[in-house]
Amino acid sequence: MVWVGFNEQVVYHEEATYGTDASGTRVWIGQVQRFSPSEERMIHKIYSVGKGRSMSQNVPGAFKAKGTLEFMMQNGRFLQYAIGAATTTGSPTYTHAMATNDYPLKSVTFQVAQAVSGTANDYLRYYPGAKVNKATIKFAKEEPISCTIDWIAQNMTPATAEKSAVSDTAENVYMFQQGAVTVDGLVIGETLNGELTIDNDLYTSHYVDQTGVQEKIKQPIEQNRKITGNITMEVSNLTYLNYMRTGSN
Repeated sequence: MVWVGFNEQVVYHEEATYGTDASGTRVWIGQVQRFSPSEERMIHKIYSVGKGRSMSQNVPGAFKAKGTLEFMMQNGRFLQYAIGAATTTGSPTYTHAMATNDYPLKSVTFQVAQAVSGTANDYLRYYPGAKVNKATIKFAKEEPISCTIDWIAQNMTPATAEKSAVSDTAENVYMFQQGAVTVDGLVIGETLNGELTIDNDLYTSHYVDQTGVQEKIKQPIEQNRKITGNITMEVSNLTYLNYMRTGSN
């Protein structure tokens, strides 16, 4: 029988050392809607004088792992891997203050489990050294708040074991009516929809004679951070139109 979404689980560990899965309880991300990984192994086709018209060898080369994670947000914790380490205060209303000058950003290991109920034969895939290349938060009237993560990992390791026991949080997903869009301290009360994108522009590379990682990438390097967004709103005053017209903010 093929695996389907409700038999799948996506959780993570924060890494203390890049590319090394940490011990302890794995962490719930949110209401995951889609996890789309991609693994690529480069193959070098070798032809040789005196070997005829056919290939002489197929030689494995560089390995690449990346993908997309989309989830409905129940809290803002995972955004620290796109922005910077979070300091959390307050209860039951939490404030996550993220260090925007945090560098390098922390990495995680994703665990993806294809569950087989009641057995220790779940098919697990681990993606160590996963870092957030881009995060996009989308909001719209009458809809939940969603977040899409583009990530790059160092490797993928399969295993057969029982999946980690991770419970859903007791938090509802964020809804449009719980949010507020603020510009220069002024709340825009007529917002219809919008999105915010944080792009870390990760630089990745394979190196000659990389000790210990061979065909895999070394730790990605964050380059210039780009923050962009757009908002659709109904016009109730000229304040924001004047911002655009005059170039002031």
